[in-house]
Amino acid sequence: ASLDARDRGSLAAARGALRVDYASVRRLKQAVLVAAFDWFYASEWSADSPRALSLKEFLAAEAWWVEDYALFRAVHDRESNRPWMEWPEPLRTRQAEALDRARRELEREILFYQYLQWIADAQWRKARAAARANGVQLFGDLPFMVDGDSADVWLHQDDFSLDVSVGVPPDAFSATGQDWGMPAYRWDVIASRNFSWLRERARRSADLYDGYRVDHLVGFYRTYGRPRRGGDAFFNPAEESVQVALGEAVLGVMRQPGSDIIAEDLGVVPGFVRASLERLGVPGFRVLRWERLWDIGGQPFRDPREYPVSSVATSGTHDTET
Repeated sequence: ASLDARDRGSLAAARGALRVDYASVRRLKQAVLVAAFDWFYASEWSADSPRALSLKEFLAAEAWWVEDYALFRAVHDRESNRPWMEWPEPLRTRQAEALDRARRELEREILFYQYLQWIADAQWRKARAAARANGVQLFGDLPFMVDGDSADVWLHQDDFSLDVSVGVPPDAFSATGQDWGMPAYRWDVIASRNFSWLRERARRSADLYDGYRVDHLVGFYRTYGRPRRGGDAFFNPAEESVQVALGEAVLGVMRQPGSDIIAEDLGVVPGFVRASLERLGVPGFRVLRWERLWDIGGQPFRDPREYPVSSVATSGTHDTET
């Protein structure tokens, strides 16, 4: 009912398209979500309706992340979607007075983004309950890195090296390696804070999923970084003993909330990392097409019966053809 004739035409075209028209879908969804929030704000929020009370309960329970996330999104909009590194200095450096002013000035806009997270959370929990009712567990994914222009990095700036870009070294698939363009972890700072931010991520993941895949597992043992202004790439930490200690500490953090975890241990992974996983009893991946006896003529496939018992065997991943 909130779409005019033009938008309804765009919706019909998007639904019938052979490829996803992301720009149209994003614009249409944004319009409908804004209309839904406007109605909610005018009709329910000030009246403390049951739905309004439900949102308030959600905000109280999830305040530890949703408050700063919504503030970030609202300020990002006001700053014409410029990266936070280009915001005015008081907001960029999170000065208390500037943050308080932004919360007052953008109160409604902040609530809009909190409302969206509440709706998404309710829909997810409904879907998860339906899955469980049918004997299905839902596994999620914990990405290794986060984008530099994100609420996480803005909120935890000291935990990241903004002048270092994370990637992977050269391997059989790329002679130059990969550069993902995301800021590197400052492991010394993170460890000094008892991995508090990673603990929060693990706790939230455990709340959302029955278990989850830890992306780019080797990066939690040793992160490969390239200085943005040039210079030699390097591993952090540099020494193997420190790498093992770091990786096992991070995996301990990931498992603490009680979730099952799977380690994405693909690519160039040192032997000591897989030995560490075996000691900890954390399953890694065995991708059929890559499990071969590479040093034998014809490079025959390994017999799957030889795979470690604690592993996830699969025909492919998101990095392979279907």
